[in-house]
Amino acid sequence: MNKRIGLTTFALLIMIFLAGCQLASEDGAEKSADKLIGAFVTSEHINLFDMEGFLNDDGKVSGGEILVEGNQQKYNGRLYATRKDTVETTEEGGKYTKTTYEFDGIEGTRMFSPTVSESPDDENSYVMSNSDNGVTDFKINMKYGDYAEGMELEGNIYVSPSGLENEIFINPVYQSKDGQVYLVSSVNGYCYSADDMEDGSLYTQTIADKVTVNNNGNSKEFSTSVKVSIAIMKPTAKVAIIQIDKDNKLLKKEEYKPGEVPKELNADSSTEYIIVESTKTMKSGETKVERTIFSKSDDSLWYFLLNDNRVFVKTYTTIIWNKLEDQAE
Repeated sequence: MNKRIGLTTFALLIMIFLAGCQLASEDGAEKSADKLIGAFVTSEHINLFDMEGFLNDDGKVSGGEILVEGNQQKYNGRLYATRKDTVETTEEGGKYTKTTYEFDGIEGTRMFSPTVSESPDDENSYVMSNSDNGVTDFKINMKYGDYAEGMELEGNIYVSPSGLENEIFINPVYQSKDGQVYLVSSVNGYCYSADDMEDGSLYTQTIADKVTVNNNGNSKEFSTSVKVSIAIMKPTAKVAIIQIDKDNKLLKKEEYKPGEVPKELNADSSTEYIIVESTKTMKSGETKVERTIFSKSDDSLWYFLLNDNRVFVKTYTTIIWNKLEDQAE
């Protein structure tokens, strides 16, 4: 069915279409012959709509009105990532190639897992994690079978109430058969008011897709599920590291600003466990203290540090557990 709308109305509709904002808990990605491999989270809408192509093909201007025909989804473009291979050196002096995919010039948080190979038929291909430090508790679950395969991704992103400019877009990321990685822009943005959000407020969106993959004449179904949780977190004003002995007595308490916590902690020889206290100031002005316990089975302790783009990074400090006999030596 043809639709006739005024130029002004059409412009408004396009603006709404490109920067829509709704509270949706699940989003079905646009059907694609390529594999869904994750998401790229941004604070601004990535405008990939081919307006010129749309107007040339399906947007007919007549008498001051635009006649809208056909499927406008085909004008939603792609933004391709750049593959970057760098040679890294291990602590033992060995060399290896580190591969990453980056959307140059676009600020955002990566959470996707592409297949890395030198060619489409490369038998030494592997699935890698291409996630930023801002993704906490990133999990990948690969599924293999004779007739179906799949991948499940899950991760949390903690943002400050004033971060991401009060709008979040979770853009689906795909990989084509020839190995190219690209995103398509998300139409629906998640809106929140910084004044209404408190520590722990949560928004979760799941993107799912399913395609049929043909390989050497055999067809196999490949399904992907990407679960992204956005949680509001108040910045930490102070980090305290407390060492406790086996009788639950205080041995030492050291306080730091979040950006000044040491990268390595030499625990006292009598330390049985460590408590990390993160102090925050709530909207009401009240002080909130969060505590995490670390035992001798833990190689490191952690706390959250706010980075430049208002996303919190789970930051680690290595624990060196000293024994009494080590101290005697």
